[in-house]
Amino acid sequence: MVRLLATLLLFCTAPAWAQNGGARPLPVTTNAQAAPAPEAALAARAAALERREANLALRKEMIETRAALADAGHARLQVIGGWLSAIIGLFGVVITIAVFVFAWRVERQAIAAAVQAAKDGLANAKEEIETMLRDATAMAERIRSHEQEVARIIDGLPPGEKPATEAERQIVEDAATIARKKPPAERTLDDLRALIVDSIDKADWPEMRDHARALLYLHGTNDQAAAMGLFNLANAHAELKRFDDAIATYDKLIARYVASDEPDVRNRVAMATYNKGLALGRLGRAVDEIAAYDDLNARFGASGAPTLRKVVADALFNKACVLARGANVAATIAALRDWAPHRGGFDCDTVRDDADFEPVRGDPSFIAFMAEMGCAPPG
Repeated sequence: MVRLLATLLLFCTAPAWAQNGGARPLPVTTNAQAAPAPEAALAARAAALERREANLALRKEMIETRAALADAGHARLQVIGGWLSAIIGLFGVVITIAVFVFAWRVERQAIAAAVQAAKDGLANAKEEIETMLRDATAMAERIRSHEQEVARIIDGLPPGEKPATEAERQIVEDAATIARKKPPAERTLDDLRALIVDSIDKADWPEMRDHARALLYLHGTNDQAAAMGLFNLANAHAELKRFDDAIATYDKLIARYVASDEPDVRNRVAMATYNKGLALGRLGRAVDEIAAYDDLNARFGASGAPTLRKVVADALFNKACVLARGANVAATIAALRDWAPHRGGFDCDTVRDDADFEPVRGDPSFIAFMAEMGCAPPG
């Protein structure tokens, strides 16, 4: 280290030495001066050469020192650059690891948040589904209860009759309203039954005819449905004054189900026979009308079923009316005798107030019959 400092000192002071001593100009001799001796000149030249040699050596050493310093500096710079590169690389690795760690943590947090959100969503969806399921179950129960109530009302109606109370009429009307919103091909048996009864209540005979046809088309393999469809189709024809079509449809119903043991079907066969008699009467076919009533009495007169007893009683009373209009007193009295037990007793007021009995009312035999039945004589 001391040698290096000495070399640097010499390197810095060398130019001044070169100017003052090493590059000092030789004295110019003039003619006036005496020429030195040859030995002295040689000695002086030798001394000058030695000084120059020393200067050159010094310069060489300085150049070498500079080169050494430059090499040392370059080496240090390489070392420092290597360390800096290593540090930068290490820093990059650290940053990369930090980024990965941060991303991993963020991803885990995001996944955890997504999982929690999904759990919350599932919980909410489950609650909503359970609420909807409860509501749907309650609604289905209400619909089922309503359908059962409608079926009970319709099953309790005599053929061709409408509900007796306003509450029952409203229940059937609501069921018919729901049924009308369905495509015709998707209407159930109960839908069409409700539509037919609602049409009877509203006296909408074309609609009842169409619903009866739909009932036969969609559910004709069911005996009760087919009997109801034929019965109401015939009634619609009769209400629309298409009596021949009505009679033909009644005959079809009677022929198909006359031997049925189903109470509902038997009731419709009996009513079809009765209504057939009415339709024949509207066409002025009194003999055929009476024959229809006799046929009804022969088939169902011995039945103890209340509905059938009432239909037979009405048929026998109508028979008496037809005979009375023809002034056939004896046959009228015989029909009324048959009528009384099916009705549950003789009703004097009903006979007295019916205009059909005017042609026989003054006949002594009829007067005696009325007295026999306990009826007061006309005033």
